[in-house]
Amino acid sequence: MTRHKKNSIKVRSMYQWHRYIGVTVAVIVLMLSVTGILLNHTEDFELNKKHIKSDWLLNHYGISAPKNIKSYSAGEHWVSQWGKKIYLDDHAIAETDKELIGAVIYQDMLIIAQHDALLLYTSDGELIEKMARNEGVPTAIDAIGITDANQVAVKTVNGMFTSKQQLLHWEKSASVNTRWSAQALLPEKQYQKTLELYRGKGLNLERVILDLHSGRLLGSWGIYFMDIVALLMIFLAISGFWIWTMRIIKKKKNRQA
Repeated sequence: MTRHKKNSIKVRSMYQWHRYIGVTVAVIVLMLSVTGILLNHTEDFELNKKHIKSDWLLNHYGISAPKNIKSYSAGEHWVSQWGKKIYLDDHAIAETDKELIGAVIYQDMLIIAQHDALLLYTSDGELIEKMARNEGVPTAIDAIGITDANQVAVKTVNGMFTSKQQLLHWEKSASVNTRWSAQALLPEKQYQKTLELYRGKGLNLERVILDLHSGRLLGSWGIYFMDIVALLMIFLAISGFWIWTMRIIKKKKNRQA
C-alpha cells in the first residue's frame, strides 16, 4: 500500500469519526443552546415564577409525600399529618413535631389530640385554645373519641377519662360505649389536593432548566456526562482542523503535480 493511499485512509477514517461524533454532539449542543438562551432571559420568561407539578420531577428532587401520613375523619372533615404539618381538609392549620393521635367534632369544635395536649379549632381551622396538663387534660393520650353520652373521651396508659363542664374537668371512667377516632386512608381526591399543598412551590422551572443545562438533572453521573460531551467537542475541533489541514496539503500537492 502506497503512502498516498495510507494517508487517504487516515483522512477518510478521521472524517467518519468526525461526522458520527458531530451528529451525536449536535443534539446536545442544541439542548445547551436552547437552555442557555432561556436562562439568559429568565425574567422575561418568568421561569422563576413557574412551578413544576410533575410527580416524576418532584420525586426526583426529593419533594415527595412523607412515607407515614396519619389521617382521621372528623365529621365532614379530614385531618391529616404530613411530616410536621397538620392539615384540615385542604389547608394547613398547624406545624408541630408532636404526633397526631386523632380528631373528633364536639359542640361545633374540632378537637385534635396529641399525646400531651388537645388542640381546639373552629370548623374553619382557626385555633381556639391549646389545652394541656395545666388545664387538667390527662397525659399520655393514646386515643380520643366521643361517648354515647356525647362526652369527649381519651384513652391513656392510666385508663380512660371523660370530660365534663366543657373540657374543664376530667374524671376517670369505666369502659363505656365510645366511638374512637381511628386512622383511615385519605380519599384519592383529598390526597392529591393535600399533596399539592404540601409540595407547595418547592421547584421552579428555572431550577430544572439550570440543572438540565449543567447536567446535574441526572445527578453526579450527569456532571461526568457533560464532561464527556466537552471532550467530544474538543475532539471535533481538533479533528476538524486536522481534516481541513490535510485537504489543503492535498490540494497543494495536486497543483504541484
